[in-house]
Amino acid sequence: MTEQALPLTDDDWPILTNLLVKLANTQPWRPETYEALARCVVNPAIETVIWRRGPAHGELQFFLAHRPTKEEQPSEPFPEMLAGLGTIFRKTDARETDPRIAFARLEERELKPARFKYPPELAALRLVNDPARGVFLCCIHLAEIKGTPAKGKFYPAQPLPDNLVPSHRDIILPTAFKVLEEK
Repeated sequence: MTEQALPLTDDDWPILTNLLVKLANTQPWRPETYEALARCVVNPAIETVIWRRGPAHGELQFFLAHRPTKEEQPSEPFPEMLAGLGTIFRKTDARETDPRIAFARLEERELKPARFKYPPELAALRLVNDPARGVFLCCIHLAEIKGTPAKGKFYPAQPLPDNLVPSHRDIILPTAFKVLEEK
């Protein structure tokens, strides 16, 4: 959804307000609704960098998976590009005092049949201003997994693959690399 919208009129504001009240109690949202709203607010993102040391030489590797195609998800801003695993922290995730519900969703949707070895560890916070999607407060977590996910694979941390989502290439994975190298 990249078309330019006209400014809201005085008649539009009460309609929008009523719809947002309804939206607050409806999650998850449709992808196209989320993408439109994401450009209006700062979005809390749970970014999970899954890492390991390569079995042959001990080199650092990151687990990456392809984003959906436009056919699978028409509102996808980065079709078929590689990215680490992540999810938006939803209002409904706040039933707990930590992001365990979001991590459980990642395990079910993106890691299955693999699982986290231990709860992902918060490594850094970074602001990402993505012109295609909006502004994100990325809570970058480090994790290891047991088992093999159905989709995706491990890639060398250096050099990173070319077909990466820009925020993962420029901010998320380099931040994780720096934290891991300092351990």
